Amino acid sequence: MRRGYSAWVGVVLAVLFTGSYSLSPALHAASKYTMPDLDQEENTCFPAAASNIIYWFGENGYPNLLPAAVTGENRHRRLFTKLLVHCNVSYRLGTKFEVMTTGLSNFFKEQGYNDVKVSYRGFGGAAFSGPEWFEKNGQDNVGFILCIDYVKKTGDREYSVAESLGHCISLLTYSDNVAVILDPAHSAEERGRYTFRFQPVRNARLTDSRGTYALPLVYELPGAPLGFRPAQAAILTGAICIEMPPLAVSPGPTQAVGQKP
Repeated sequence: MRRGYSAWVGVVLAVLFTGSYSLSPALHAASKYTMPDLDQEENTCFPAAASNIIYWFGENGYPNLLPAAVTGENRHRRLFTKLLVHCNVSYRLGTKFEVMTTGLSNFFKEQGYNDVKVSYRGFGGAAFSGPEWFEKNGQDNVGFILCIDYVKKTGDREYSVAESLGHCISLLTYSDNVAVILDPAHSAEERGRYTFRFQPVRNARLTDSRGTYALPLVYELPGAPLGFRPAQAAILTGAICIEMPPLAVSPGPTQAVGQKP
């Protein structure tokens, strides 16, 4: 099943570390469509989704993020295992909400990238500010992990949680409320790429086993696969933004004035 992070438990977590880092001289990264598509194991969607993005960063200007001495899928699986440890992931219960950003930040710090900014917006944290935030995904040094809840509609802008666990996916591209994503809930032989339209819903309310919560802004995701779960819809309730330090810029060759080529 498409499960992963544990039910939201409530605090805003935005982490900023500063320090030294090692940068590649590359100017432009490859398209995010080259991002790998790791399949999750049981309820490990969060580290699977995060590893897709981090692996792409590692191949596009931030090489110290990737494990040494292994290649290909084994390298990706080794990265996935590191994130399991840093984020204290349970195969049965998923990843606790409050560990997501701190676990990622500690991972980056361990790899020598000390001024990576990891921030969360959405349910339980700072409110979504609107679609312009997701437009930052077009930058080579920015990536997003999207957090989804599967819900039943109980009224106009009223939702109730259909499952105790939410789900995490990797964002490939975003423009004009249309997102292409990688969903780690697939078999190793399949691809998890889907296209969603973000349909904003303002002043919504979400009910779970602990109570009812006001949500200033969520996004319905029409067409999101629901599988065999009892949900009627998928809604985007939160997102984690990873901002790597900008890539170093290599100066162009000097040209002497008046010199013959």
